[in-house]
Amino acid sequence: MNFESIHKLLLFAISKEQASRQFYLDVAGRMKEAVSRRMFEVIAEQEARHEESLKLEVLKQGFV
Repeated sequence: MNFESIHKLLLFAISKEQASRQFYLDVAGRMKEAVSRRMFEVIAEQEARHEESLKLEVLKQGFV
């Protein structure tokens, strides 16, 4: 992939984290066993933290 700027790269990465989080939440919702459901919920939480880290980087770079 070829990104025109760091800002566009960060926005792309944020969108991927959002999609990944939703994927894991969807999978969690289909799990019958609580342990399996919780595992996917935890992974979704990690994706949310990644998204927040990227959003912070957007702010630090001065892209508001």
